[in-house]
This record gives sequence, structure tokens and C-alpha cells, in this order.
Amino acid sequence: GGLILVKEGYLTKRGAINSAFKKRFCRLFHSPSRSEAYFQYYKNEGIARKKKDASGTIVITLDSQLELDPQKKTFFHLAPVGVPNDEAKLVFKNIRVFVFKADSAQVAKSWTNQIKAIVDSFKAGPDGDEDEDEDEDQDNEGQVDDGADDISLTEV
Repeated sequence: GGLILVKEGYLTKRGAINSAFKKRFCRLFHSPSRSEAYFQYYKNEGIARKKKDASGTIVITLDSQLELDPQKKTFFHLAPVGVPNDEAKLVFKNIRVFVFKADSAQVAKSWTNQIKAIVDSFKAGPDGDEDEDEDEDQDNEGQVDDGADDISLTEV
């Protein structure tokens, strides 16, 4: 039931006050059993490896808004709670929209797909997943394929 490190790597992040982009080591954690996920960023990889506190933590929830920038495909926007799409570039009602830039469109897509998959898993709800896992443990014979349906990486 603990937190699983799903993805990590360097991204550049736009500052809230100083809008310059700065390179940050980012990590995405997910706890499937508790329907929790966190996107954390650190000044560098060394700090993260030493298990020091992150510079920032974005809590991923069912309402998190995630958008791959259609024009600049290496950019994506992440807001902890729902904001209207047309406001995505702005700070909306004191809710910060985080702007990240990846080294390539492929890397940006990989991060957004991973976060979307987690948000989708929240929609499925923790109860269903846990029950199915228990069933598989009790009755391993002939039920190998069942788990595959749970993993949804459908792109919107």
C-alpha cells in the first residue's frame, strides 16, 4: 500500500514569480491502494537521492487538470484541481497552474500519459482494484489475463 516511484527525470519548470525556466529533477509517486499520487520536484537529482525534502509537491487528484500544449509539444500544464481549459495559462482563483517543459515532445507525452493513467485509475476507484488483486491471489489458476483490463492508457 506504499508509494511507488512511477517515473523520474529532468524537466524544466517555469517559476511562479520569476517566470524563467529552471531545470528540476522530477518524480511521480503513486499509491494505488490509497488512490494517492504526488508529482515532486527537486533542485537536482542528488537532493532527491539523499531523500531530502522536495522543493515542491503537486498532489495529483481526480480533479487534476493536465494538458499537453498543442502548439509547443514539449510543454505540459498541470493544475492540482480543475481549471477551465481557456484559463490554463493563467493562475486561476489562486490555483497555480504548473508549466513544465521536457527535452522532447516524446518525453512530455510520456509524462502526461503516465499522469493521465493515474488519474484514470482514481476514476476506477481503489475498491475494485483491491478486490480483484485479492481474488487473483486466492485463485491463480486460469485467471492470468484478468488483470490486463485494468490498465488503461487510452489517449484523449
